[in-house]
This record gives sequence, C-alpha cells and structure tokens, in this order.
Amino acid sequence: MFARLAVVLSFLALTLLPGAVRAQEDPFAPAVVVNDSLVTNFDVAQRLRMMQLMGASQGDDKAPAIESLIDDKLRAQAAKRTGVELSDDQVNAALDDFAKQRGFASGDEFVKRIGAAGVSRQAVVDLVANQAAFREAIRVRYLSRAQPTEAEVAAATAEGATAGVGPTSVRLAELVIPIQERGAERTQEFVAKLHDELANGGDFAEAARKYSRTKSASNGGDVGWMPLDRMPPQISDELALLTAGQVTRPIAVPQAVVLLKVLDVRQDAVASAPAAASNVQVTVARLIVPVREGAPEPDVAEARTEAQQVSRDISSCSDIEARKASYGPRSGLEGPVSLASLEPAEREAIANLQAGAMANAVRLRDGVAIVMVCARTEDAASGTDATNDELQRARSRLISQRMESYAAGYLQELRRDAVIEYR
Repeated sequence: MFARLAVVLSFLALTLLPGAVRAQEDPFAPAVVVNDSLVTNFDVAQRLRMMQLMGASQGDDKAPAIESLIDDKLRAQAAKRTGVELSDDQVNAALDDFAKQRGFASGDEFVKRIGAAGVSRQAVVDLVANQAAFREAIRVRYLSRAQPTEAEVAAATAEGATAGVGPTSVRLAELVIPIQERGAERTQEFVAKLHDELANGGDFAEAARKYSRTKSASNGGDVGWMPLDRMPPQISDELALLTAGQVTRPIAVPQAVVLLKVLDVRQDAVASAPAAASNVQVTVARLIVPVREGAPEPDVAEARTEAQQVSRDISSCSDIEARKASYGPRSGLEGPVSLASLEPAEREAIANLQAGAMANAVRLRDGVAIVMVCARTEDAASGTDATNDELQRARSRLISQRMESYAAGYLQELRRDAVIEYR
C-alpha cells in the first residue's frame, strides 16, 4: 500500500497545477478554535489534500481533516506543557521515518512530491512534528508506569513460546447516522455534538437505539466481535489505539457518518507449532443450539444464525456457564480433558486456540455450538526455556502495547477537557 503512494502522487502531480489549493472564500479565517489555538480554513484544505493523497480520506468532506487537526493541536499543547521541544534534527529524522513508511527514500523526496500536488512543506512538518513531540511527551509521562514486572515478562514469554501473535479482535457497538435525514452540514453538527456526549460517558446503547438506522440498533448497536485485520485501515488504525469503553471520532462512510464504541478487546492468539492433541489438556465452555444429527440444512442454518447472534453477548466462560440452562444438555463447562477426546469438529475448531479465544458456529453431533477455551495446558516437553532475546522481545512488546493504550487514553482525556469551538 505504501509503495503505491509514490505512484499516486506522481500521477496527481501531472494532473494538478503546482501549489494548487482548493479555493476558500477566506482561507485564513478560523475553521475551529482549540483551547484558543486557531485552525484556519487553509490548514483544513491542506490537511484534507494530504489525507486524500495518502488514501486516508475520499471526497471533499472536511470533517476528518478538521478532527485530525484538532488532535494535532491537542498533541502540540500537551507536548509543550510536558516541556518537550524537538530540535531541527529530531524533526528531520521524524520526517524521514514518516516518508520511508510510505515508500519514499527520504523526507525531502516526500515533501517534494506531495508539494507538487498542492501541499506545503509546513503542513507536512506540522503533522510529523506534532506526532513526534506527543510520542516523546507520552514517553516522559508514562514510560515508568508501562514497565512490566518480571512475572509479566515471563508469562508473556511463555505464551509466546506456544502461541503466535494472532489478530486483535474488538467487540463493537455501532451508531450509524444517515446523511439523507438531516443533510450533510446538519449531520456533521449533530454527530459532533453526539460524539462529545458519548465520549464523556453518555449512554451509547440508548443513543444507538434512538438514532442509529441499522439492524443492530435494537440491540444497542452491538455487532459482536470483529478482527481488526478484516476492517478498512482507516477504521482499524483508530480502533487499535482505543481501549474498552472508548468511542471513535466520527467516521465518514458513503451516505452516512458512523460512531463506534469499543466494548471489549481480546488477542486471538493462535498456536505457532501445535502440540499433538494427546499432549494438550483443555477446559472448554459450550453453548449448544440443539439440532438433531441429519437435520435439513434450513434447520442447521437457523441454529447457526442463533449461535452467531448469541456469541455477541459472550466474552468469557462465565457468561457461557450462566446461560447453559437455556441450551442443549451438553452446554456449560467441561474439563480439563484431553484435546484428543473431543469430537473431531470441535477438536479441529479449537486446536489452535489459546485460553479466552472462541470458536463460533461449530457443527456438533447434537447441534451448533459456541465453544470457548477456558484453559489450555501442554506437556512440559512441548515448552522451551526463554532466552534473553526472547525475554527482551516480550518486555518490549508489553511496553509498546501499554504506551499505545496510554497515548490513546490521554488523547481522549485531552479532548474531553478541551474547549473546542467549531466556526
């Protein structure tokens, strides 16, 4: 994707006049004020152009650019309060890194190419410098708190010995506001106000039932678990920085604006080198929607749909145990038992899952099941002693994850406390 950006910019440079900027009635009038710091219409036009060139925005909707610039102002203000001031060399190094991540040889090359498509060097430098300064502010503010204990590092290393890094999944609630109902401008204003309420503790489920226009509205917007790697990058990149309970910024999609709330987060680890089934002990929890063996496909499909729907409300083995009375006789906890002792379909479905992961809509002899792995152990012979390099990688991974979480939470806090005036 990043490599293609250079090609896109080359093409756009041929089709646009150098330095072209979308006309504004008054380019230097304020578009938004963030804690008394101005964002002008020119700033918005520059950021929107940059986002279009980098594939982060489609069309001429200014809202994503405005929200991005608000975050930039908040990052810059936070860095200044922390005492962070980057040198020219640090800014240039950050610009080089930013460019190389997008397929360019250097920051200067990136600035030259994107400048030919109408974006000033200062607009690029402001974006990169604010992000770099905020990262340093987060390091100063949170690094000591992000340090894992030796026990946490050992646990993460042991998990890594048997499990590869699987995709992160998030349990989401959605709130979809069609543009057609209010028109583009009123929808933007309405969603901005709604976002402020929800980001500050408002009842997302109630708002979804009242305002959302999708089937999930009746369920408070809950759409269940979704892997981040199956989502569009502009959505997954933001969700990856959020923790449970946080709400995304407004997301523009065709004909609507969407807010998403993260209800829960889990890491769907998968075994990188599965041990023999006979060496694995598991405790599982099942909810079985009864369907007799040999039942017609419509009956099986109906049971599968019911299983998928109920899985949206399941986040732990305790949830399954609490609901077992409403489902088939084998529902509930079982184990520890040998993985090899499970019926083939179930064994195959959970063979590579670690504790906390769930297999959905598994066809068993007596129905369609949700199966969650509550615990998993393997013979000691299948384990390995951690090397110093493995311990260091585990430590770095834990610190990185925690720092990302702290950064996302701090930015949400800054937004909550900010005085933001849209003009």
